[in-house]
Amino acid sequence: MRSSAQSGRGRDLAELTAIGDAANVGARLASVADIGELVVSAAAYAAAGLSGDGEARELVLKGVTAPVSVRVLHSGNSVEAIV
Repeated sequence: MRSSAQSGRGRDLAELTAIGDAANVGARLASVADIGELVVSAAAYAAAGLSGDGEARELVLKGVTAPVSVRVLHSGNSVEAIV
């Protein structure tokens, strides 16, 4: 996972690299999402307090030993945060 930032009027850029299981799973989930989809781990979906039309799936991801429970959100679907 890479991120760049620009500050002020100059061209100062910083490159950040995330490592570890969470970064690996996040990158793998992004790579399996089709156009118009957001693939989120079921744990992140629940922690965000989301409810709605998230399609439940179990995915086997490269570099991850156990299947990952996910929710797939499609553009145009209704998802609401619990407030």
